[in-house]
Amino acid sequence: MMRNKNIILWSLMFVATALVVFSACESDSDADNPYDDVNYGNGNGNGQNLDSTSFAGIHQQILLPKCANPGCHDGTFEPDYRTVQSSYSTLAYQTVSKTTVDSVNYFEYRVIPFDATNSFLMERLTTTTSDYMPSNAVRLSQQEINNIETWIGNGAQDIYGNIPAIPPLPNEQPVVTFFVPFYGSLQMDTSRIDGLYQNPFTVTDTITMDLYFALADDSTQIHDLINNQVKISDDIDDFSNAMVFTPISLYYGGILWTASVNTSSFTAGKQYYIRYYTNDGDHVDDVEYPNDDTPTFIKSHYSFLVVN
Repeated sequence: MMRNKNIILWSLMFVATALVVFSACESDSDADNPYDDVNYGNGNGNGQNLDSTSFAGIHQQILLPKCANPGCHDGTFEPDYRTVQSSYSTLAYQTVSKTTVDSVNYFEYRVIPFDATNSFLMERLTTTTSDYMPSNAVRLSQQEINNIETWIGNGAQDIYGNIPAIPPLPNEQPVVTFFVPFYGSLQMDTSRIDGLYQNPFTVTDTITMDLYFALADDSTQIHDLINNQVKISDDIDDFSNAMVFTPISLYYGGILWTASVNTSSFTAGKQYYIRYYTNDGDHVDDVEYPNDDTPTFIKSHYSFLVVN
C-alpha cells in the first residue's frame, strides 16, 4: 500500500515528541517550595494596592480568584495557585507534561523569564483553541493577559524582585525515539510477519531501502550529533562483524537521520538485526540502540527478513 512519506514521517514525529495529556488541567511532579519559611504579611500577598504586574499582584488579582478552582489548580494539579508561594514555585522554569495545545507550537517550561513567547503559560491564556485557561471559564481580559506578559518580560521576578536561575540541564545521552523503513514512498514495516510488532518486516534482495531514525537529546541539536552509524548483523547480539552504514541528517523537524541500504548485500532467507549508534559529544561512549540489554521483542522489531 503506497502512502505519502512526508505525512507518515510527520505523524510519527508528532507521536514521538508530543507526549500530550488530553485533560483540562495538566499534572506534573511535585516541585520544591523555596518559600515555606516566609511570612507573607501586609504588602506581600494580601494588600489592596499591589502592582498589577508584580507576581504578588498577579496572584491576588488573577491566579487565586480565577484559576485556583476546585478540582483544578487548588493543589489537585500543578501549577498550584493556592498561595503566592506555591504559584511561583510551580511556574518559573517548571517543565510541562502537556507540551502543546495546537500540535504546531511546543513548549518546555511554563514560564521562562524575559521570554513570554516561549512560556507555555502565555500560550494557555491566549490560544485560539478550546484548550485555553482558565479552563471552561471566562477568558482573562486583555489587560490581565498584558499584566502577566509584562511580569514575564520583566524577568518573572518573585515577590522579592529575584529572577530565577536557569535550571541546569541533566545532559543525558541521546535516545532513538522511533525507526521506520521506506522503499521510495512505500513504508515497509507494515508487512511484518504475521502482522505482529515484534516480528521482522520483509524485504526482497533487489532493492535499496531507506532506514529513518528519529533521535532526541536534551542538550545537543540533533543535526549536531556525532559518530552516527547504522549497523546490521545476522546475529541478534553480536555486532562485531556487522555491516556498517553512514546515515545523513534530514531536516524533518530537525530530528531525523537516514541511511540507505542495498538489500543485495544480504542473503535471502536470513533475518538481520539493526542497531543505531550516536553521541552528543559530551559522553565518552556512543549510544547503541537496541543494545544487548534491550528486550528481545524490541531487537526483533528492529529487524528484517530477506526474501526472494
